[in-house]
Amino acid sequence: MINSISVSKEIYQKDELLISEEKIPARVLIAEDSRGIQFLLKRLLDNKVDYVEFVDNGQLAIDAIEHAQAQSTPFDLVLMDMQMPVMNGHDATRKLRSLDYHQPIIALTAESTAGDRENCLRAGCSDYLSKPISLEGLIEILNRHLSPRS
Repeated sequence: MINSISVSKEIYQKDELLISEEKIPARVLIAEDSRGIQFLLKRLLDNKVDYVEFVDNGQLAIDAIEHAQAQSTPFDLVLMDMQMPVMNGHDATRKLRSLDYHQPIIALTAESTAGDRENCLRAGCSDYLSKPISLEGLIEILNRHLSPRS
């Protein structure tokens, strides 16, 4: 739980984690096959970023990214589940990197071992977020990869 310094302030602080009440002007794609996790991420991100889109597997993530780029509305960050049907997150990330996709891809995984983290980074992920997903962990990732934005 995040403790508020003052209810009237725009920024809350827990340790060194800053959470602004203002939305980050970002478009986020979430590749996740679990409806429960999609629901949780929607709830966590609805008031934090401008736009969130969901797909159910890695191939749909590649398709959505290519479509967004063709429409000049690219995604600023991708949250990529590593275990999905059709195409998993490791293969989708490798494919995106081979297509010169340079935006942050954050691995989402229920595994939390050092070896799993390294496998995700070797596949081309920019960072790693383990499940269960916390608001604090998610905000830290957003701050790290989307800030500062102007």
